[in-house]
Amino acid sequence: MESCKRGNSVDSSAMNAILDYVDFRQQQFLRMLSRSMNSIILGRYAQLVLFQTTDNLPHLFVYCTSLRHLHVISITRRRDVAALCSVIQAGALHMLITLDLQYCRFTDSNIRLLCNALCSGNCSRLQILRLSNNAVGVAGSTALATCLARGALPSIRYLDMQHNLLFSEGVKRIGGSFIHFRCRNVQSLDFSRCHLANPGMAALCASLDQCPLINLRYLRLYWNSFTAGAMKHLAMSVSLGVLDNLEVLDVSRNRIGWKGVAVLAESILRGDHLRGLRVLILHSCALGPIAMRWVGVLLRRLRELRVLSLGNNRIKADGVRFLFEGFRFDSFFYPNLRILDLTNNQIGEKGVWYLVSMIRNNNCPRLEELSLISNDLRDNGLLKLLYVVKFGFLPHLRILYLSDNKLQDASVLALIALLRQCKIAPSAELHIGCNALSNTVVQELVSLLYLPHSGGEPVLKYVILEKKKKSIPKQLLRRALLPRYQMEEAVEEFC
Repeated sequence: MESCKRGNSVDSSAMNAILDYVDFRQQQFLRMLSRSMNSIILGRYAQLVLFQTTDNLPHLFVYCTSLRHLHVISITRRRDVAALCSVIQAGALHMLITLDLQYCRFTDSNIRLLCNALCSGNCSRLQILRLSNNAVGVAGSTALATCLARGALPSIRYLDMQHNLLFSEGVKRIGGSFIHFRCRNVQSLDFSRCHLANPGMAALCASLDQCPLINLRYLRLYWNSFTAGAMKHLAMSVSLGVLDNLEVLDVSRNRIGWKGVAVLAESILRGDHLRGLRVLILHSCALGPIAMRWVGVLLRRLRELRVLSLGNNRIKADGVRFLFEGFRFDSFFYPNLRILDLTNNQIGEKGVWYLVSMIRNNNCPRLEELSLISNDLRDNGLLKLLYVVKFGFLPHLRILYLSDNKLQDASVLALIALLRQCKIAPSAELHIGCNALSNTVVQELVSLLYLPHSGGEPVLKYVILEKKKKSIPKQLLRRALLPRYQMEEAVEEFC
């Protein structure tokens, strides 16, 4: 066992080895001292990482009176899971808020043991349950649904089930537990990579319609192989007002096409729903240029939007024109937008011109991160973008992705000049690999790492010359789902 926050853990085997070498008359005193030190030191722990179990695990957790967050790593054997469950049933984790079991390769039998232990009600304060990247199937989903339906976890707010083998039946079981009104505090559901397909989406949306989770603010349905037909069920839930408090919606890597976006947009516009949506992730959804008309109309209502991801959708220049058609002559339509992702869309120089026309009317005054990877910008496209940077239309821009755009020295030298003039926010990050740059220009970029900004921070914090890669940057998506862009009040308590 290893602590994540306060000091190091107490090694009982080392203490016993010391006792073997002392005088017999002093052993009793030192054993009493060892127990008191366990209670003092372990009692101060708020977060622990459990790497392995031992026979005296229940006795060890007796001293962890202040434990709030437990992260379990590599506990896969049934005997080890049973030892952890005995700790829960003994009531030693009654103050627990977070139980993190990611990447433990739990099977249905292990989940049944865990849920039986949780049904004891000894973890009634548990708010975050992470079971992602395991092998939870329908049987495990049934056990979890039973636990939720009995009200054993009345404070649960964050349920992470991504990358499991739930399928439509498993999601139906978990969604059915919401009908018992014992999980009304749930704020976050993550069913990404759970093989839902269209039947699973229908089951999930039917459960939400029957028992609205009025506090639900975070819904991730990434990579579930559903199509536009499934979006009809989601649109129905939106039109009923079930998801009006939603702040994060991720349906990426599902081939919903323009029909799916059209259905969703109509349901939002018809009743003025999702007004508080802050993060919309639609990358790799096979949208194409036609869908951008619907997205553009939709975005006129989403004034609170902070993150917009449309990468890998082949929208091209016409798609950018449709997307920003209503904003080229209006101002301040994106007052809060921080991240804009247009990765791998081949928008070209013409698409950049439409983008610049929108930015030039102060529509993105707070933009911090812009991804234009694999868009065939060339020098003219980048120079158009640098025009709005030079004249202060993007004062907060700090992270710029320009990889694989056939850039040459001329445009990159203009970018270097703007960095030297501090026209870009300090501690900037520049991703500029897979371009035809000379060694002299690369050396100029590296020299900026040592150039201080007027405020003391470096002008350029990172310059990354990565290999050719057309996928959405992982760090972009990670930052997109950070609390500062969505659930500030709720998630900051958890993290």
